Amino acid sequence: MEDIAHLLMEKIPKYYPMFRVWLGPIPLIVVIEPEIIQKVLVQSLEKSWFVKKFASDMAGDSILTSKGSTMGVDIDIHNDGISYFHAIQSGFHLAFDRGFRPWKHPDIIYNLTEDSKKMRENRKIINGLTSKIISEKRNKQKNFRINDSLNENNNTVKNTFQKPLLDYLIDITENSTKFTDEHLRDEINLIIIAGYETTANALSFVLLNLAAHKDIQQKVYDELQIILGKDSSRMIELYDLPKLTYMEMVIKETLRLYTTVPLILRQPTTDIKIGDYIIPKGCTCVIPIICLHRDEKIWENPLKFDPERFTPQNIKTRHPYAYIPFSNGPRNCIGDKYAMLFMKTLLSILLTRFEFHTHLKMNELKFQFELSLKLVGGHQVRITPRNVKHEI
Repeated sequence: MEDIAHLLMEKIPKYYPMFRVWLGPIPLIVVIEPEIIQKVLVQSLEKSWFVKKFASDMAGDSILTSKGSTMGVDIDIHNDGISYFHAIQSGFHLAFDRGFRPWKHPDIIYNLTEDSKKMRENRKIINGLTSKIISEKRNKQKNFRINDSLNENNNTVKNTFQKPLLDYLIDITENSTKFTDEHLRDEINLIIIAGYETTANALSFVLLNLAAHKDIQQKVYDELQIILGKDSSRMIELYDLPKLTYMEMVIKETLRLYTTVPLILRQPTTDIKIGDYIIPKGCTCVIPIICLHRDEKIWENPLKFDPERFTPQNIKTRHPYAYIPFSNGPRNCIGDKYAMLFMKTLLSILLTRFEFHTHLKMNELKFQFELSLKLVGGHQVRITPRNVKHEI
């Protein structure tokens, strides 16, 4: 998919602010300008049929494809987890590849290919683990109910609001015939995929940028020292995270230049009038976020890594839809705040203990598009200890 990434990033900006392109017999409307993007996202309650058809091979009928962590169960990363995550990577690569090759669109043809066979194998691995998670959680709930009934006689006070998300989803399956175990499995897959793949990839790009820009890495470290105390070895706490303002600027600039999800597709639910043109209801609109984030009409010297773009003063000068790493509108990412907290926490732990270095030249990086932006050759970062004692 490297050739497609290069083609899109090079050609799309030349046809500003929007244009139509054909993917075989399928017309796509590509929009780049923030004002138009806002109209499309606000009036698009549906994910594109394109996403529903090909992403459903992996995500099923989850919130990702549906109409308009966290689980409370440990995943054995050394056994089932390894196979699960490999299946995710393989599955989304196959899904993305199929989407850009029209001759693979008809199921009657695709089902005869080796890709389809591999996709079914991936799906079997993925569903096998989530079914195991559901079974384990239901057994735990059963035991909890037995203990709760015993504790009621002892007037034990329970907090029913401190439950993992999976508990709530299982409760729904027991109280609604419309939300089946298959739906439950698909939602679990989505939450694991979204929490693992995109956040891990974003963190990899943050660390690569810090390794390439030592002065910025030092400023983030200095901020941590101020907040944690130069002689303190304590762990970062939740109340510390909002104080990491410069680190947040670094994360945001990374998400601008190396957008985790490089493009999204939407299906307008009403006709959208743009000047003398109309984007018709039900069409497929492509929003190349990575091109928007590198648009020289919005960003001065757009390929330069500069966290100062995200000072409060600079943010105020830009259109609210000029920067949308988590999308925007009714179907935006629901995990944006969680992702920021998670990344700040992990970066704090890593940067207080290690320094990061790289020999890669940032202006020579090559990418490929899948579920998230992938760096060809991987994030080649060397890690050395800071020789500072910290609690583990």
